[in-house]
Amino acid sequence: MKFFNLFFLISLSFSIAVAQKNTAFVDPFIGTEGEGHTFPGASFPFGMVKLGPDCEGHSNSGYISNGKIEGFSHTHVSGTGGGAKYGNILVRPFIGKSTDRVSATAFSDEVAEAGYYATTLDQDKIRAEMTVTENAGIHQYTFPKSNQSKILIDAGHHLFFGDQWGEAQQFVDSEIEVIGNNAVAGYSTVRHGWNFGGAYTVYFYAELSKPFIGFTTYKSGKESNKKVQFASKEKTQACLSFQTKEGEQIQLRVGISFLSTARAKHNLKSSLGELNFEQVKANAFNQWENILSKINIETKSEAEKTVFYTSLYHSYLMPVCREDENPKWKSEVKNYDDFYALWDTYRTSHPLMTILTPNRQVEMINSLLDIYKHEGYLPDARSGNDNGRTQGGSTADIVIADAFVKGLKGIDYELALEAMIKNAEVSPGGDERKEGRGGLSDYNTLGYVSTDFERSGSRTIEYSLCDYSIATLAKGLGKNDLYQKYLHRASNWENLWDENYDSEGYKGFIMPRKSNGEWHSDFILVNREADGGDTIRFNEFTTGYWEAFLYESSSWEYSLAIPHDVKTLIKKCGGEEILEKRLDTFFEKDYFLVSNEPGFFTPFLYTYMGKHHRTVDVVKGILDQEYTTARNGIPGNDDSGAMGAWFVFNAMGFYPNAGQDIYLISSPKYPSTTIELGEGKTFTVTKDHPERTYVKSAKLNGKPLNRAFLYHKEIIDGGLLELSMSKKPTQWGAEQLPPSLPKTNL
Repeated sequence: MKFFNLFFLISLSFSIAVAQKNTAFVDPFIGTEGEGHTFPGASFPFGMVKLGPDCEGHSNSGYISNGKIEGFSHTHVSGTGGGAKYGNILVRPFIGKSTDRVSATAFSDEVAEAGYYATTLDQDKIRAEMTVTENAGIHQYTFPKSNQSKILIDAGHHLFFGDQWGEAQQFVDSEIEVIGNNAVAGYSTVRHGWNFGGAYTVYFYAELSKPFIGFTTYKSGKESNKKVQFASKEKTQACLSFQTKEGEQIQLRVGISFLSTARAKHNLKSSLGELNFEQVKANAFNQWENILSKINIETKSEAEKTVFYTSLYHSYLMPVCREDENPKWKSEVKNYDDFYALWDTYRTSHPLMTILTPNRQVEMINSLLDIYKHEGYLPDARSGNDNGRTQGGSTADIVIADAFVKGLKGIDYELALEAMIKNAEVSPGGDERKEGRGGLSDYNTLGYVSTDFERSGSRTIEYSLCDYSIATLAKGLGKNDLYQKYLHRASNWENLWDENYDSEGYKGFIMPRKSNGEWHSDFILVNREADGGDTIRFNEFTTGYWEAFLYESSSWEYSLAIPHDVKTLIKKCGGEEILEKRLDTFFEKDYFLVSNEPGFFTPFLYTYMGKHHRTVDVVKGILDQEYTTARNGIPGNDDSGAMGAWFVFNAMGFYPNAGQDIYLISSPKYPSTTIELGEGKTFTVTKDHPERTYVKSAKLNGKPLNRAFLYHKEIIDGGLLELSMSKKPTQWGAEQLPPSLPKTNL
């Protein structure tokens, strides 16, 4: 059809016009296949509305490449695992007499850009386009000639792809109302999902660019001519009828709210106003450009630019800003949701935002503290306005400590310390996966979590790091007694170190321990029915989930995941020479899970032993082999941008040790990278021979730099890091090693 050719010509012209913009190199399809679970639809930085396709048998993002589309809904997450969340208020254009013809359809001719998504629904040859603001979206449907053109609005829809681990969403309530001949309003209430959250309600108000000539409403599939299908425990829908010419476009403008339909209408009017589709699309593009232009890389490779800027783009899809959209309490604090989960993002995403968008990072931490004030605990994860699930420790502690040591202002750190201490001292009781620290009675009396509790190994390790974060903040606030107390607890991971356990000729591993102090050599894990229901005797290669000893990884990995106390880890492993060989075995035999966060920091352990070149070898291999422009070009779940942020940091040439003010230097992927810091300041990393891998020498602002790490202040004050490169490994960085945990006086 002619309008398709016109569409592609317009898209091509637009692409050429923005060829020099970083946003032009974003490919939202990267990560949509494999285990990436990224969301390809239209989105806004931190945007509440994520408008895109929901497919049959979908992943957590709602999308399946080459699947069949059920329709387009307004709320999604990106890059997550576990049970699905959201997928609320679905819209489906179609042609036919009744909704009996509405079935999932194949789709083709997809386009995805920052802030824009389009595809053709093959069943009826309807072109579907969409773009968004923070809290509203525009659907633009191009119909063929028909007197049976329809738009179905489904208030009862939500994502569901089987009761994975008992985490399926559950429909609660819905309502829909037809208003005049060009508007529809209503809501959908759903509960449960990944975090076993309480009920959340998504309200909407929608206006059409063309009056409909007829309508039908539905309750549980039963037709009615009622304009209102009142609140019920049944799914409600409205089907709107039109007569269309060939190539005629109908727009549906939708505001979303978590408060009321009136607020949804306000969001629609205030954010879209009189803007047309192309203006809204351009605004979304510009908002993304504001983020992505904060880093500029020098490379002639479009593929390299695509991987880099898509990774950066993914890092800013979540958490979600819901300003003035908190249904639980009124507050002057800007509300954020979908911390999904801090266990994933504290290592990379939040440190990246601290550099690029520090004001946003302050807002998010203040939102976490506001949740503590009103609900009693900082979340480790939160979605649908409810805390849960806590995968590891109380990792908001680390996010706060990271902000403190990096000098972020505008945060009540006294309140933050209070919240962190509650995590450390007061058991949440009841559902210990919801918030706080499970197994705390053991941890605070035995110095470790025993096998009486689930995830006792990973919890002990992560609580130790969280205690280090408390000690860091306490010291900074001049509270020496608290500092000494929690610094002592930061070594508790040692209480699960079985120095006699041997694997591959290396001694010393994190192992299960009973509450009576004995090593649990016969520890048995019985998997859930969802995981096959098999029985496993624990060893150093055993991985698991909620009921396991170690969450989502093995003892080979977790025994090296001690980023705050590397000096002691080296000693426990038998010294630098043995640990170096152990790391070599770890990477060479693929015991390393690049797809999972506990191993994010492990390549940098070499640097703590003066073996910077080995860190470079491992990191370069990951960057080159695991991240591509393919739809499966992410190594595992993107985890709310955590995987993307790992790439961004390492491609620039340095990586954070979260909760500390240092960054470990690796080897930049590009000849030059410049970070725009605001106020005219920039920080640039260069290397003199782009084809070379190893650092021979370095200068920071013209002065020799003999250490393979940077302090945060050295970055945010602006400057130039010049790396002189070598073809062969060097001893650079061995002269001054990165700092590790000091010991207490206790």
